[in-house]
Amino acid sequence: FIYTTLALGVSLCLIACSGHVAAETANGHCLSCYMVFIILLTLLEAAVTADIYLNRDWEEDFPSDPTGKFDEFKHFVRSNFDFCKWVCLFVVAAQ
Repeated sequence: FIYTTLALGVSLCLIACSGHVAAETANGHCLSCYMVFIILLTLLEAAVTADIYLNRDWEEDFPSDPTGKFDEFKHFVRSNFDFCKWVCLFVVAAQ
């Protein structure tokens, strides 16, 4: 999980860097590649969100958690639902 998150962060930094390079040089090919990456990431985010929203058994898609941290996270989100709702709303608005 940590390596996946790290790889995702590095790839997002590279995509953002390519967007800055494309904007600076006004290169059409680089801009189109940047837009393709952004559209693919947005579609992936929408697919994951739709899966979680529409699939009632979305928790079963994850592997079992022997540490119990996932249950602690669920409890935290449920106990602080209003705060988490506003954080998610700000994240979506920023995107």
